[in-house]
Amino acid sequence: MESGNTNIIAFDLEQATKLRSVLAGQPGLVVEAHSIGYQGAAPLAQLVRDGFSILKVGPEFTFALREAL
Repeated sequence: MESGNTNIIAFDLEQATKLRSVLAGQPGLVVEAHSIGYQGAAPLAQLVRDGFSILKVGPEFTFALREAL
């Protein structure tokens, strides 16, 4: 997942399979997903289900603030 000035790379559950399996084996590990502000509600919910405890959605907020100002 990523976002740039002109594009958004959406969360792909299939591509995250290996990472999800590693997280499943580390129950005490807290993982942060970065730069995910434009992913939408369903992908964000999936990230939480997959063990990403911290979701950093700053880019979308920053964009909205910049547009408002």
